[in-house]
Amino acid sequence: SGAVELAGRRARLANRMVAESETLLELARTRLNDNESLRARSSTACSAFGMESVALKVRDPLSDEWRDVEHAGAATSSGAPLRFDLAAGRDLRLVGRGPEMFAEDERILQGTAAAARTAYEGRRLGDRAREARELAAVDRQRTALLRAVGHDLRTPLASIKAAVGGLRAPGTELSTGDRDELLATIEDSADH
Repeated sequence: SGAVELAGRRARLANRMVAESETLLELARTRLNDNESLRARSSTACSAFGMESVALKVRDPLSDEWRDVEHAGAATSSGAPLRFDLAAGRDLRLVGRGPEMFAEDERILQGTAAAARTAYEGRRLGDRAREARELAAVDRQRTALLRAVGHDLRTPLASIKAAVGGLRAPGTELSTGDRDELLATIEDSADH
């Protein structure tokens, strides 16, 4: 009976280690730049530990309150007790509500918190990269517009400058017709 009991414990331990390995593999498998990465990490934590809900919370620097960044499981708690509240970074926490957990789960929870932090940082970096691309596109459009406007202004200004230079040139005698033509050029270019 002792051998059967020992074999049963070892079988349960082996099953637990397989489940732990599968959970860690799932955490490692999700790509950093995947938009669903953070949701996948939360869902993995929720299912791996049989939690009712798991949420990654971030501290709002202005109000100092915690808000959900991502959530898996039940949207509202049915009163399940808080089973873990782990720091996942300076302003990040991974919290879970559900059944009681085993002490051995701490290592996987730490890995889950680290993976959630990585996914959150990946999401933030992806958002910043997207904003930078949008700003670069706006900047290119603005530069093209300014070049076009600059070109449209240079042509009439050059005509005005040449006509004024002709009128002011020392020692040049202009006929009334030439003078009127230069003044008309200045007026037309200014209107343009």
